[in-house]
Amino acid sequence: MKEKRNEILKGGELLRVASLLTAISNTRLAIGILLQIIGYIVVLVAGRLWLTTSDMQYLALVLAFTILFAVIIYLISLHKYQGNPLIIAERGIVIWPLITEFWKDIKSYHWEEIERPKPMPVRGICLRIKVNNNCLRNLVYDLFGTYLTLFPAEQQSAAEGIFEQHGIVKDKKNRNLESYK
Repeated sequence: MKEKRNEILKGGELLRVASLLTAISNTRLAIGILLQIIGYIVVLVAGRLWLTTSDMQYLALVLAFTILFAVIIYLISLHKYQGNPLIIAERGIVIWPLITEFWKDIKSYHWEEIERPKPMPVRGICLRIKVNNNCLRNLVYDLFGTYLTLFPAEQQSAAEGIFEQHGIVKDKKNRNLESYK
């Protein structure tokens, strides 16, 4: 996937759309993981000291906390990529590490208004693309709204021009855009 991203970005950047989210720093990520490891060790040591009835109970405790630990570390590490910009390049689209698509793989696109009252009130226009995928027939990426990559009017028109240049069809699924015109 990294090779695909590098190949797409080789051709040059045409448009960059910033995310409203900010990425978590390496320091905060390391502190979060370190605190999880310390908590994990404390639970295992305390469990061994206080559970004297059987080794099976301790084994069950170890298994349960290992699974919980793995899930929490995974969720913490996902926030590392939050806030990455959408890059529209000469060869395709990238939001690293989630989306790396060449123009030939993109079937269509449309604009959608998103409005989220909580936890961070946001209202704006996001991009949705439909991709021809070997595994999934029509994969639709809605990560633009999820990662709050919103398009101001001038970037929206620039993106439409780029899509038109590459022969990407605009779907008629524009939702609730009247308030932005």
